[in-house]
Amino acid sequence: FALIANAVSSHCARAYEKLRREGLAAQYVTVFVQTNRFRADLPQYCKGVQFKLINASDDLMVITKIAKRCLKQLFKPGYSYKKVGVCLEGLIPKTFKQSDLFNQLSDEVVQKKDKLFKAFDSINTRFGRETIRLASEGASKPWAMRAELKSPAYTTRWTDLPFVRNLT
Repeated sequence: FALIANAVSSHCARAYEKLRREGLAAQYVTVFVQTNRFRADLPQYCKGVQFKLINASDDLMVITKIAKRCLKQLFKPGYSYKKVGVCLEGLIPKTFKQSDLFNQLSDEVVQKKDKLFKAFDSINTRFGRETIRLASEGASKPWAMRAELKSPAYTTRWTDLPFVRNLT
C-alpha cells in the first residue's frame, strides 16, 4: 500500500503544478487503480473513486489528503497493481472560488498557505521539478514508468535527431 500511496502523492504533486501554473482550482479529485489486463493468469481489478470538494482547491496538501483517502477506499490487498492515477476535474479559475458559510479558513491562514505555495512553486521553478516535495511522495520512485524502450522523438526533439558526419 505504501508504494502505491507514494505514487498517488507524486501524481497529485504533478497535477498541482499544472493547476497552479494555469491559475485554476479543482472541484473534484478522482483516483483510480488498475491491475495488468494483459496478465490473464493474475486476478483482475480496476476501480476509481471521485470525491467532490466542498470548496474548489489548489492546495497540494488538501488534494493529496483527499486522494490518499480515496486510495484507502479502493485498495484491496492480494492484487498486483499495474497502474494508479489521479485526475483533478471541475476546473475553475482560482479567483472564482465560491465560499462556504460553515467551512471557511481565516484570511490569515489563507495568506500563509498562499505564501507557502508561492515559495514552493518558485523554488521548484528555479531549481527544477521536485527540488522540494511532500514527504508522502517518498524519496525514490521505484514505481515510475520505465522509459528504456521508448522510441526517439525525431519530429519533436532536436537532441533525438541522429548526427551525420561528412567524412570527405
